[in-house]
Amino acid sequence: MKIHATDAIGFTPLSNYYKGAVEHKYLESIGFEYVSIGTHDFTAGPASFGNNFLASSTLQCVASNVLVNHDSPLEPFVKPYITKEYTNITTNEVTRVALISYLSEATCGRTRCGDIDGPAIVRVRPVGHFLRDFLDNLKFTEHPDVVIAISSGSSLADDIAIAKTVPGIDVILTTDGTAVMSNDATVTARKGSYPMVIQPDGGRNVLIAGNVPKDANVPGLGRLDLTFRNNAVVNWDGKIDPLLACTSTPDPACTQADSGVQADIANDLVAVQSATSTVIGRTDADLISACRQSECTGMDVMCDAIMWGMGDTCDAVFLNGGSIAVANPIMAGDVTIGKVDLFMPFKNYVAMAGIRGADIVDMFINGLSRANPAGGDETKGTGRFPQVSNLRATFNRTAPLKQRVLSVEIKNRLTGIYETIEPKTVYQLCTNDYLRGGGDDYTMLATNAVNAFDKGPQLDVLFKQYLAAPQGGRVREADSTGLGDAPPFIIGNCSYSSPASKADSGILGDLCDGDLVLDPEHDLLTITSESVPVLVKDASNMSFVPANYTALPNSLDIANLGSLQIRLTSDRVLTGPGLRIAYTTSDKCPPGYASADAQCQPCPAGMTAQAGDMKCMACPAGTSGMGIASAGCMECANGTFADAPGLAQCMECNAGRVWQSARPWTGSPFIMCTVAPNSGWRMSLVVSLEAGTSQ
Repeated sequence: MKIHATDAIGFTPLSNYYKGAVEHKYLESIGFEYVSIGTHDFTAGPASFGNNFLASSTLQCVASNVLVNHDSPLEPFVKPYITKEYTNITTNEVTRVALISYLSEATCGRTRCGDIDGPAIVRVRPVGHFLRDFLDNLKFTEHPDVVIAISSGSSLADDIAIAKTVPGIDVILTTDGTAVMSNDATVTARKGSYPMVIQPDGGRNVLIAGNVPKDANVPGLGRLDLTFRNNAVVNWDGKIDPLLACTSTPDPACTQADSGVQADIANDLVAVQSATSTVIGRTDADLISACRQSECTGMDVMCDAIMWGMGDTCDAVFLNGGSIAVANPIMAGDVTIGKVDLFMPFKNYVAMAGIRGADIVDMFINGLSRANPAGGDETKGTGRFPQVSNLRATFNRTAPLKQRVLSVEIKNRLTGIYETIEPKTVYQLCTNDYLRGGGDDYTMLATNAVNAFDKGPQLDVLFKQYLAAPQGGRVREADSTGLGDAPPFIIGNCSYSSPASKADSGILGDLCDGDLVLDPEHDLLTITSESVPVLVKDASNMSFVPANYTALPNSLDIANLGSLQIRLTSDRVLTGPGLRIAYTTSDKCPPGYASADAQCQPCPAGMTAQAGDMKCMACPAGTSGMGIASAGCMECANGTFADAPGLAQCMECNAGRVWQSARPWTGSPFIMCTVAPNSGWRMSLVVSLEAGTSQ
């Protein structure tokens, strides 16, 4: 039996690009027959693993303690067990072997067990009790003589415990990456012989084998030779065959490269290299990816990218250090798409939710619970370590778990000052869909979130856009002493200061003396309010750049303006006349803001205000108001509903339910869903009655 236990889809550029569509042919060419499910296999979601990998492969997938939604593309390809018979050609004795697999109960806390457009479609049952009942039923129905179990995601200690307490298993193939086994007693890192032999009380021997070689820098294949007699394993021998490449001075035991496979890889990599070699930005500092025991530059930039991309939707950003790959930092210099794909192999999405300050404190407590008190190797911590933007916390890693967090502060978006977090205040938090679903034990995000929305931009796409945006080093300004009604004329680049005017409208001045024609491919006009250091919302076609600048493609509404700075960013030599900036002032707050304490306060998600309104109003039932400072409420689309006022998003009518308006003859918005006459139908159906009808 040739078994590729887990993670058939990896974090390589090839897998990031093809997402399982070609990897199977390489495993098949080696001769592998069986796979189970690992956390990396679900990087692009369970449906992708089914559609892209298993649907086009001859490999059989076994996962015993996994439930898969019947409608999922993954479901037809996952088997609880596989049986195979072997016949002794001398005695004609037949041995029936069953291959099973058990996934760690933590699997769905480490990877995505659902797709972005729906709930979880994979559920993992608890291992211990389930396996006992499962093996009893397997023996009753299939009568296997030998049972081989693939362990996915469990530690070697867990596998040893299973071997001792769950009768009926003969061989466990562990996937613990630290389980060095060797029959050479001089190997200091070894955890036991190969295979390890576990002797349960009153039971027969259980063998545990793996594929971790004594030299971690040399890959290898685990080999286990078993001898059956009287339907039991009576003799065994095992080793790990190292896979040494034949170089210019080949080792006698080296493996010659297969020219056909090499050619296939080269052909598949053409599209990958073409797609990933594009330079999208530059960094002057190393983006360190060792983020599991401390704050790191890589995650600082990732969190800032979300704040930049989501604008005024987020009060703060909270991510986990495991969001990026430890082994693939982005070093200073040009940044390509391929580097970002290696840096961020997990295809997570931005999720938004209202969350109480007390829950944010609990998030820090959870995130710091696995911090190594002695510091130590950052790659050995868990991926839950908090990485944030607009938040800051002080902690003592040597203190007891519940006492480690000393303080938590959040940045006031209006004043720019960090303030102690208020336990009862609901803050708009941006995170990723993995944490929002309770991953890494952030259960408070799954259970306590208000108006959660998990379908935001893909994190790696947002990160690439952030790096591609014009950076501070591309802005060149010259000092100017000119003040007054007309700006000075400066060749090359310019800056201009003018005193504020109380006029209702006017011209700030012809910056650089004229009407410069901007090139959207190279030029970006930005504005920042020096007295209110927040991103402000544009009237149309908004795009953002870092450092509290907001792009001005057409026009802009700014609330609470004291003074402002206009800056032209360009990566070309500017020629031609200057640029004219017109303005209009008003004592009314712009749409999406309400007047309070002589300030314009942004309306929270689910509420709206028109220009000049004194207070924000809840969006009526049947509509939603997404994002802070919403200037209007949007009617729920067909197949969705909002059954209460003030909702930030419309909800989907689930299977077997249809929309039915409370007052259909008035054409009112979508208020509620009702059970369809035949709930067995699996389709989305929208029912609407035209004016004048009575039934």
